[in-house]
Amino acid sequence: MDILVLDKWFFVQVVNFLVILVVLNAVLIAPIRRMLKLRAGTIAAQASEIDGFTANAESKIKNYQDALEAARVQASATRAGLREEGLSAEKGILEAAGKQAADELKAARTKISGESKAALETMLAGVTGMAEKAASKILGKAL
Repeated sequence: MDILVLDKWFFVQVVNFLVILVVLNAVLIAPIRRMLKLRAGTIAAQASEIDGFTANAESKIKNYQDALEAARVQASATRAGLREEGLSAEKGILEAAGKQAADELKAARTKISGESKAALETMLAGVTGMAEKAASKILGKAL
């Protein structure tokens, strides 16, 4: 008994194997390979889109941060300007209030000085009369 017999059935089996190999390649293996290539292409395209979106997002974040920093600088300058303006306005108001207070104080001193002079004159005029009365009472006779 020979192990390898090359009769017609051997060739039928070889042809059967080759036909099944061609059919399986056409029906099963080729579509799977196409799908794998398509999937790899889709993944590569999505990866490039993701890279583009990431770069775009990083660019927008950098622009936002630059605009935010510019706004901070502008706000700081505006705040300093308004502070200086407020200080100068405060200085003007305080100077005006000080001048008004000095004027009122001067007017009050002038008024008090005038009133004290008038009171002194009235008192001096009355003192003379009182001195004469006191002297006449002490002396017992009119002067």
